[in-house]
Amino acid sequence: NVEIVLSRQDAYSIPAKSIFDNEGQKGVYIKEFNGIVKFKPVIILGQKGDITYVSKGDDKGQIKIKDDLLANTISLYDEILLNPSSYTEGEILR
Repeated sequence: NVEIVLSRQDAYSIPAKSIFDNEGQKGVYIKEFNGIVKFKPVIILGQKGDITYVSKGDDKGQIKIKDDLLANTISLYDEILLNPSSYTEGEILR
């Protein structure tokens, strides 16, 4: 068997249950180093089972969101919160 790869894109694999819709934008909550909950937008590239593949963004870690605005997406060491309905943006975690 032969597999032909037409294109390849770098992606992060994250749990599908961590992704939610925030005012029309898909994203996740992360816990910042200071314990504050922050929303980060993501672009979904694909899904396999309970894992979702999301774009790493450009070389600065940015993705295009609504109206072609640029926003920082998740990065390698972000702590993604798994149950987004349990948190609110700006909440301080211990």
